[in-house]
Amino acid sequence: KMKPGSSENFMMSLVSLGRGLVLAEQAVAGGVDDPELLLALSKSYSILSNPAFSNENGMFQQILQFTAMAATQAKKPGEEGVDVAELMAALRTVFTRAPLLHRRTSAELLRRHGDHPEVPKVLGRLADDARKSERFHESLKLRQMATERMGKAATGGDWLELADTCFRALE
Repeated sequence: KMKPGSSENFMMSLVSLGRGLVLAEQAVAGGVDDPELLLALSKSYSILSNPAFSNENGMFQQILQFTAMAATQAKKPGEEGVDVAELMAALRTVFTRAPLLHRRTSAELLRRHGDHPEVPKVLGRLADDARKSERFHESLKLRQMATERMGKAATGGDWLELADTCFRALE
């Protein structure tokens, strides 16, 4: 959780978040088979692929730019700190790749731990992402799988999501 108190703390929190994502990715690539790690990555990439974060003109991007300017201005000559330009470039790359990383990580979770109780939520997030990208038939298939896996635990809201997805998939 990020609780920045200043622009420098905010930048350091972003560096920590990035470092955590890299370490988690390296662990998965190295064969770590932890469903909770895959779930955390899936959730993180789902959040980061939200247009509020990934859109160049989005609010979060504007906050980042403002914070970067403030950190640069507050930095004293010769003082070590975060390379703001490098951090901004790295974050833009993560935001751009987040939708693909979300799908890949979710697929890995489904392959390795398809019976995990959080799988319906993962499928629901994938269905939401597909709908946002106007891939309505893919969204429908994912939403149907999520609802089927919920079984009797599916709520009225879950069925309403499925009905809405069916409507959007009509040609």
